[in-house]
Amino acid sequence: MNGDFSFTGRLGNLSAYRMKGVEQVVLRTIGGPKKGKIKRNPSCAGILRNATEFGGPAKAAKSIRNALFPVLHLTNRHLQSSFTELAKEVQKMDTVSQKGERNVWLSQHGEVLEGFDFHTKTPFSSIIPQTPVASISRDTISASVQLPALLPGINFFVPGTFGLFRCVVVLGVMHDLLYRPQGYQPAPYQGLLYPVSVYTDWLPTSMPFAGQQMELSIADNPVLGESDTLVLAAGVEFGTPVTSTFIKPLPHAGAAKILAVARATAAS
Repeated sequence: MNGDFSFTGRLGNLSAYRMKGVEQVVLRTIGGPKKGKIKRNPSCAGILRNATEFGGPAKAAKSIRNALFPVLHLTNRHLQSSFTELAKEVQKMDTVSQKGERNVWLSQHGEVLEGFDFHTKTPFSSIIPQTPVASISRDTISASVQLPALLPGINFFVPGTFGLFRCVVVLGVMHDLLYRPQGYQPAPYQGLLYPVSVYTDWLPTSMPFAGQQMELSIADNPVLGESDTLVLAAGVEFGTPVTSTFIKPLPHAGAAKILAVARATAAS
């Protein structure tokens, strides 16, 4: 639960701590059933199943974060928690496996990620109301994003006194997480494909932006398996000059949004 406390740490059986994306100090009690008791007690079977299943969404969240690494700083959320919650929704769509062994099939239900905003206070659409036009191809493992022309105060709203901005587009690959007796494991895939990102130049926030076509492609001759899912996101960064040639992006000052997902198969 949340409480208006100024301290963090332990006090008796209470623990107070701060969490990214939550303004107040979070207060919780310490304790709970012992691990051995849960395993031996039949009445705790439901707890054990839930605990086992949690590993799937948690690992899937890490896969999503890895795929979108270049824009992870454009957030005020605890992204691991946010992506875990989305992955739980995907896990619930596995109606074939029994509870406690359900898979996280992003390759079948990855569209639940589309439209996800990285920032709750200044979502992408509050800065750039016109959603960029995006296309994504599994055949060529590539994507194209048309950034709109921007006019300050008309369809471009700077959430502060930032003097410079740039746009970024990222394309990455996520993997399914499958239940195994030894724990959730990524589905077999051809190899680790790192995300690619493309940036505009740094531009003054007070000047019009003519728009720009952004093209992305992963590797030279990669191969996507059925358990691999492409995810495409766009972001806007704000920066401050450090030297005459180096501009430092400001953390948590911009926004990002997942534009599209290209999955392998139709949802069942």
